[in-house]
Amino acid sequence: MDMYSMTADLCRRLAGRVPDDYINVTRSHFSAGEFASGLQATILGLQDQHIAITDDEADLIGRLLIDAELDSDEMDAIPRTSVAPPVEYEFNPGEADGLPDPSPADRIIRELAVQRNYRWIGRTWRTPLTEYSNAAIWLYLVKTAPGIEEFGEFSLIDSRFSCDLGVKWLMEVFDETANLPMYHRAALSSAKQIWPD
Repeated sequence: MDMYSMTADLCRRLAGRVPDDYINVTRSHFSAGEFASGLQATILGLQDQHIAITDDEADLIGRLLIDAELDSDEMDAIPRTSVAPPVEYEFNPGEADGLPDPSPADRIIRELAVQRNYRWIGRTWRTPLTEYSNAAIWLYLVKTAPGIEEFGEFSLIDSRFSCDLGVKWLMEVFDETANLPMYHRAALSSAKQIWPD
């Protein structure tokens, strides 16, 4: 597995577990090819929030640190867990009253789907189950063709949402053949399909 694939795998594993702001900064660094800065942001987020990682995740981070020629000593301060923690969110298609209107973002991401040849897009409302989880928010799930640069597509969608709408909805962009963690599978099971129409 090359460095890009490993970093994409790492971000998928940590999504929903580290604060959204941390994972978004990490993805932005990786999108720009700043792998060392992205890894440092990842480790800072894990240490700052006392988030435990599995042995497989620790091994993945360790290999990335070696490839990026970074010191692995800071890994010692990150707690370990024998199994990945349960998903701490409830997902639903967003049909309840009082939720923010997602239609402007839907229109933008449908436009991008045509331009960028996305395979499938779903949207779900993510609600935290504990006070320590991230906030309630719209989450878009974007499946791409194999070989598409996930971080680049993430940055493109994020930029359009921010610049055109002034909103910071979440995105998870992944190769349609990717092995997805529980967080993504739970979100997909309750997502409303918005592309193809």
